[in-house]
Amino acid sequence: MNNYSCVNAEYTVYITNFLDVNTTVSVHCKSADDDLGTHIVSYGDNFNWSFNINFFRTTLFYCDMSTSKGDLKGHFVVFDAQKYDCHDNKCYWDVSKSGLYLFNYRLNKYELQYSWPKSIVANQ
Repeated sequence: MNNYSCVNAEYTVYITNFLDVNTTVSVHCKSADDDLGTHIVSYGDNFNWSFNINFFRTTLFYCDMSTSKGDLKGHFVVFDAQKYDCHDNKCYWDVSKSGLYLFNYRLNKYELQYSWPKSIVANQ
């Protein structure tokens, strides 16, 4: 596959709430060019969007997340064209009490990428 094909490929990011059945997560994602707005994600549901990366492969999306209980919040990079290797151009994130997990296709499992900031978790 040439570089032009990689740039024109469509990517999709999925963020799924696995915190607990009584907790929603507020997800507000942005890139340098796009503000996707705030989305409230119920337990077991996901927020997802699709996009094409830029020619220089510098596309980056980050999300601010917080729980309905207010006990967990953080700022996370969920797509970096130069960092994440998402199989079939799909990045699957699970949000849990211990942090954010990205699915690793090579190992066939989710791996912890980010813990919740300690100052917030300590106030629970």
